[in-house]
Amino acid sequence: MKTISLKVPAPLAADLAKMAQRKGVSKSALIRDALEAYLQANGAERAESALSQVADLAGILSGPEDLSTSPLDVSSVNANTSTQKIGAVVRRERDRTRGLRRRA
Repeated sequence: MKTISLKVPAPLAADLAKMAQRKGVSKSALIRDALEAYLQANGAERAESALSQVADLAGILSGPEDLSTSPLDVSSVNANTSTQKIGAVVRRERDRTRGLRRRA
C-alpha cells in the first residue's frame, strides 16, 4: 500500500477518531473505505486486473487441471509443433493424470 499524508481540520480529526473507535477500526481503514465509496459514487474507474481482462477466456482450453502436479511434457512441444499435435500431447497428459488420481 502507498502511504499518503493528509491534513484535516481539528474537528474533523476528532470526529474521525471517535468514529474509528466506535467502529473498532483504524483511522486509515475508515478513510480508505470513505474515499473508495466516494470515488465509486462519482464515477472513478479502477484499473482492471489482468485476470479480469481475460476472465472470458478461462476454461476454453482442455488439458491438465493442475500443472503443478501434472506437468505437460514440454520437451515434445516446439515452435514447429502444430496445434493438433499440442492438443494430442495435452489430452495424453490429461488422461495419464486422471489415471494417477484414480489410483491414489
